[in-house]
Amino acid sequence: MTINKVLKWVIYVGIFILPFFIFFISNSLYFPFIAGKNFAFRIIVEVILASWLILALRDVDYRPKKTWIFWSVLGFMLVAILATVFGEAPYRSFWSNYERMDGLVNLLHAGAYFLVVASVMTKKIWHWWMKTSMSASVIMGIYVFFQILGKISSHQGAGRVDGTFGNPTYYAVYALFHIFFALYFLMPIIMAGETKKKIWPIIFYSIVVVLNVVGLYNTATRGTILGFIGGLILMAVLYSILGKGTLRKISVSALVLLAILISGFFAAKDSQFVTESPVLKRFANISMDDNTTKARFIIWGMGLEGFKEHPILGWGPENFNLVFNKYYEPSLYAQEQWFDRSHNIFVDWLVQGGILGLLAYISLFASVLYVIWRRRSDFTVEEKAVLTGLLAAYVFQNLFVFDNLYSYIMFFSVLAYAHVRSYPISETHPRVWGNTKVNEIVAHSFASIVIVALVFSIYFVNIKPVRAGQFIIDALGPKEGTVEASINYFNKAISLGTFGSKEAREQLLNQALRVARDNFPVEDKQKIVELAKTEMDKEIEHSPKDARGYVLLGSSLRSVGAASEAMPYLEKAKELSPQKQTIIFELGIAYLVLKDYERGTLLLKEAFESAPEFDTARILYASALIYSGKTADGEALLQEKFGGIPADANIINAYVASKNFSKVIKIWQDKVESEPNVPAYHLSLAAAYLANSEPQKAIAEIRKAMELDPKLTPQGEQYIKDIQAGKQMI
Repeated sequence: MTINKVLKWVIYVGIFILPFFIFFISNSLYFPFIAGKNFAFRIIVEVILASWLILALRDVDYRPKKTWIFWSVLGFMLVAILATVFGEAPYRSFWSNYERMDGLVNLLHAGAYFLVVASVMTKKIWHWWMKTSMSASVIMGIYVFFQILGKISSHQGAGRVDGTFGNPTYYAVYALFHIFFALYFLMPIIMAGETKKKIWPIIFYSIVVVLNVVGLYNTATRGTILGFIGGLILMAVLYSILGKGTLRKISVSALVLLAILISGFFAAKDSQFVTESPVLKRFANISMDDNTTKARFIIWGMGLEGFKEHPILGWGPENFNLVFNKYYEPSLYAQEQWFDRSHNIFVDWLVQGGILGLLAYISLFASVLYVIWRRRSDFTVEEKAVLTGLLAAYVFQNLFVFDNLYSYIMFFSVLAYAHVRSYPISETHPRVWGNTKVNEIVAHSFASIVIVALVFSIYFVNIKPVRAGQFIIDALGPKEGTVEASINYFNKAISLGTFGSKEAREQLLNQALRVARDNFPVEDKQKIVELAKTEMDKEIEHSPKDARGYVLLGSSLRSVGAASEAMPYLEKAKELSPQKQTIIFELGIAYLVLKDYERGTLLLKEAFESAPEFDTARILYASALIYSGKTADGEALLQEKFGGIPADANIINAYVASKNFSKVIKIWQDKVESEPNVPAYHLSLAAAYLANSEPQKAIAEIRKAMELDPKLTPQGEQYIKDIQAGKQMI
């Protein structure tokens, strides 16, 4: 077998393996549903790219042709590179993190995938690849069906299926593409009247459609499902306009049926059938007043503010979190506090790539639609309608979500397929590298360089971060079960110097807090806390514009009794994110701990007034007032919302600090009265009595707790002995 044939086989094997990598879950990796698939994809792409580079140099037939789609993909990649280089955090823009596995490195792999498949695949091979991918989707559909039946657990729960993707949204877009892939092959057969001749292909495509539609529906992903419906409507409209005879009649009938179903749903949206369906209920609740909808509009507005600051090339990929922090709106207090996406791909690209990034992204769709619909196109009416419906569905769902590995693969596959269909195969068609052949010496030298680069890439891009992720897993649950072992694994993860170091440092900080609060030797506590601070300082130095590192370290230091040391970090976090209540809370509490009640109260008042409906803000402000001696004002604030004084730790601590034990007693008396069978409430009331120098009442409450829970008897008897001996308070 010649070298060229070997290279082609390596490429084709890699390409046809890709549809099945979706089943890969690596529990030994951090974020097993995300990281395993992404690293597998990257390694496969790197191997087929290296093989293609050598093959393309040796054989001009495998060099890419010049098409509008090719130039749009190239332009998109160039803009992403520039946005990364000139963005706010180039390292993060390039590498992303384990949770997303996105960034420029992912885009470059998607671009490399496009380059290879667009250069080596013919129309016939593309059709085989699509059928292979649909076969994989059938297997996935069966897996999802068992999730629906409850035989296999859904990894995110909440009644939404996710296949082996670990996220319903990721599976939804995967199912969406495969539904339209099946329609792409099914519709021409039906329209040509060949149903009897091709009964088995019809059965196969129908199975693909049914399984993926059922799966998509049970993801309850509203944006994707609405996109699917919209894509079907557009496809039917195009058929009704461009089709003839039977095609037009079927299309009009489909439109009428869809109109009836949609109208029927809205008419019955308050019915028991709809309200008791977890999926239909999500759609029935869609409105401008829906909290999720309102939050999305607010976040998009924040994105536009960020765009104004960097309008040309944006903040760089993966840097939306910087915009989210800087322009945070207090009304988002009930939402996730560390958004790293706007949940609108167009806003995302406007932020991370500026106007050039958005235009480059839009050009991908413009170029493929141009190729499909231009006069010289060899796409049939049926093919044009299905592909346009697919692209419309994809665009619509991207108004509410963001791209991920699976959507990139599907979308870039469609781009590459349209690229191949742009022109018939021709030796004379202009190629990017030209048609000049090279001699064997140059080809062999080039091959050596490519192989070295491949080894380098596989190790540094994949193996090192994989090992770092495995060390993080080991550090969180070392077999040795010691603090020293955990520290050792964290040090190994960080020493590899990958993008996993950020995650390792944050997890090290969390581990340090757990150790500090648990029953470990003092020297172990000191060692891991000091190491965590040292490493988080390095992470802050590495990402000085990210409020997250400052607030994580600052709040951790405060919680382990180092409030004064925490202050510079918390002050900097507030500077970077001036309106985020959770940051203001931490800073305000730190001031209260340091007995600077005036500053603490002013900060917590600021947080409260930014969103008075936020219960936590109200409680913390009230507690600050109590600390400051303005007890009546604090209690009035609580009465206004809760109708009394809630049994909140912050309020209780404030009363204790001001020696107002009678108030603490009243709080726990009310809790005991409302829920008399909760042992913990009786113990808390006992502690309050004891603090108020009422030992007999404390003993009585301890005995009541022991009656309710006999397991407390040994501990309770010891408490009573200590109280009677005047030795110990609870």
